[in-house]
Amino acid sequence: MRRRRKVRTRLHRPDQVHEWRWESQGDCGQLREHVSWHQSRGGTRGEIREPMSRASRLRLLRWIAATDWDATDKYLLCTFTYPDECWPREMTRCTQDRSQLMRSIETRAGTQLATLWRKEWAIRQSGRFKGDLVPHWHAIVFNCGWIGRGPLRDAWRTILRHDGPLCTDVRRAKTGEHAARYTAKYVAKYVHNTLDNGAYLNKAFGRPWGVTRPELVPQHAKRYVNAIPDHVVQQLRELVADLNPEVKAHGRHGFTLFNAQTAELTQLIAELVLDASGENG
Repeated sequence: MRRRRKVRTRLHRPDQVHEWRWESQGDCGQLREHVSWHQSRGGTRGEIREPMSRASRLRLLRWIAATDWDATDKYLLCTFTYPDECWPREMTRCTQDRSQLMRSIETRAGTQLATLWRKEWAIRQSGRFKGDLVPHWHAIVFNCGWIGRGPLRDAWRTILRHDGPLCTDVRRAKTGEHAARYTAKYVAKYVHNTLDNGAYLNKAFGRPWGVTRPELVPQHAKRYVNAIPDHVVQQLRELVADLNPEVKAHGRHGFTLFNAQTAELTQLIAELVLDASGENG
């Protein structure tokens, strides 16, 4: 019996309009192909089967670049690990641990706080689970005064109900730039998964990062440049290719740029689009 070949076709509507759009926020700029209508993809989100995908890391880097780190100089840089006696642990339980920890920090600070958290999986170098992937938590707490290592270790001990030794670390960022560099270096680093560890765990890794109370995070304003002509897009590709070799000067897709001169580049794009519209007019 001959099988019918499934053919996926892309739906085009008569009123569908494609245009190039530049979006910038802080040190992050993105060139995207914008469509005038949106079609729902549907479906539900499946289980996460790797510690941190490249797409998730890219979203985190965009968030870091869009954040106004100089709005405050009060940051806590925290790390909390699981002792051997508290592992293995279900992912739902790990999520509860993180939520309780965030509430404990707010209780000790006496106010609501925004926190960037990251669940990082690392290979244990010693102990009962040596060679296995075991998670630990990073927490970047915004606009938070100093909370000593002792009180936070006690809070983590209470959450885990563990009386033995604990490995925790609490630091104070000297400046907003220090906090941003720490976040980009340690929180946003990419972790490769192995087939052996993936088969051993045989379960989802859960969300790798998130932000509690995101409305309290100071972020730069977004700027848009719409309806960019193709010849201006080509000029932009050639210019950005000199700043980032990963961007192809003659590509067809959008791209993301992380650069301290993003604001100046956005202004240049706006001027080029304005000049092009004047020529066409």
